[in-house]
Amino acid sequence: MNLSFLSGWRVGTWQLGGSLALTFIMIYTAGLNTGSPAEASGNFLALAGVMAWAAAVSLLPFWRPIEPPPGEALALGDTVEQGVRMGIGMSLALFVSYLFGFLSFGWAPSAVGHIVRFDEKVTHLRAWTRFLGTVGGATLALLALVLFHNLTALIYAALVFGSLNGLFKARRIGQMPFFYTATIILLYSAFDIDSGPKIAFQRVAYNMVGIAIGLLVVLYPFPMLMRRIRGESPAGSQ
Repeated sequence: MNLSFLSGWRVGTWQLGGSLALTFIMIYTAGLNTGSPAEASGNFLALAGVMAWAAAVSLLPFWRPIEPPPGEALALGDTVEQGVRMGIGMSLALFVSYLFGFLSFGWAPSAVGHIVRFDEKVTHLRAWTRFLGTVGGATLALLALVLFHNLTALIYAALVFGSLNGLFKARRIGQMPFFYTATIILLYSAFDIDSGPKIAFQRVAYNMVGIAIGLLVVLYPFPMLMRRIRGESPAGSQ
């Protein structure tokens, strides 16, 4: 179903497929990340409802739709190298998550997949975007938790943040996981409001693990290894 949406489903000239596919993916992965049957029954329906409502608001026809950005054109060898980097980085992040007992969140491997690209400058940019968006979103969620120590109010706050995430997706702030992070933290806190600050700090910490591993596999040792495989000198010449 998601593949059919991503292939360009439209209503008239209005692009719907990519946005709907992304929404379904977010709801599905959030359900996986609830961590246990008790937590799933406690907050997943609220989470799915918020995400669905936020998508519906952001897809209203009077908002200007945006086309998905063109894919980066890479040579086959560069594409394979990027895939190897990403695979090793996500596997390493998964191992660390297993080792330290935070596997159920999946945030560290997700961060690796988000930032790792073949181009080092793009990787740096995406790493900073992930870092600032995660810290900013966690701060916003903590502020909401301080102001509204009430489940109903927090759900409405999550509705607002989720809607803003969709409405500002064409802006720089929307391209950062800012409003999305705040939404996720509030909804994960629905099962136990007192756990909200802990979840916020965990979100930041586990993403930092993923960002660090993502930078590691891009900056070292892969450039050196690939130069040796290609028979290049350290300066990049043959």
